[in-house]
Amino acid sequence: MAFGAGDVINAMIVAGIAVLVIWLVAKYLNGFGALAIILSPILIGGGVGLLGHTIAPYVASVTTAIGEFVAMLTALQTLPMVILLAMAYSCLIVTPISTVGIALAISLSGLGAGAAAIGVVSTTVIILINSLQVNSLGTSVAVFLGAMKGMMPSIFKNPKMFAAFTSTAAISSLAVKFFNVQGTPTSAGFGWIGMVAPIQSMVMHGSDSAFMNHAVGVIPGLITGSWYQFWWAWL
Repeated sequence: MAFGAGDVINAMIVAGIAVLVIWLVAKYLNGFGALAIILSPILIGGGVGLLGHTIAPYVASVTTAIGEFVAMLTALQTLPMVILLAMAYSCLIVTPISTVGIALAISLSGLGAGAAAIGVVSTTVIILINSLQVNSLGTSVAVFLGAMKGMMPSIFKNPKMFAAFTSTAAISSLAVKFFNVQGTPTSAGFGWIGMVAPIQSMVMHGSDSAFMNHAVGVIPGLITGSWYQFWWAWL
């Protein structure tokens, strides 16, 4: 189902093993000495790479199982479905697993995709609020623009934050049911990154789609044209 989606996790595992092997070789074998330029790529690069190739199917099976679980949620009644999907995606967005990859693998769309996007937004808001209190402005801006996964080390050091993510997502997901928030497989895992999910939800409604095409759609062109005229006049 989610074939190949385990590559990111596998790459992280292999990179970690490679760093450990390099450290062990440098400490106990003097970094291969004068033969380092020959032996390091062959033994460390090739050996760890072969190990990664061997464990890849097993690592991918973990992501496949998660994809099957998410797909199972889509068979529930509407209200429990949107709540559980939002809670699931609120956690997945701060793991190495690709939220968009899972959505594409199971063709998540409609209210399910809307709920997934709401879950991502809920986690983003919580991380952003906390980041503004303890991190620099640049880090907070990065989170706002979509760098939630960059907060993984801090979140896994403080796992009780998952309770805040899931509870906020569960409450926020009620809007999906009552306001008919829609989405597509490509927008499900983005949240507000690039405004993909909000724009897609608007486009899927007739009146909102007309507004987007005839009003909002021309704004990027006007901004680009004005910016070009400004620089042309300045130069």
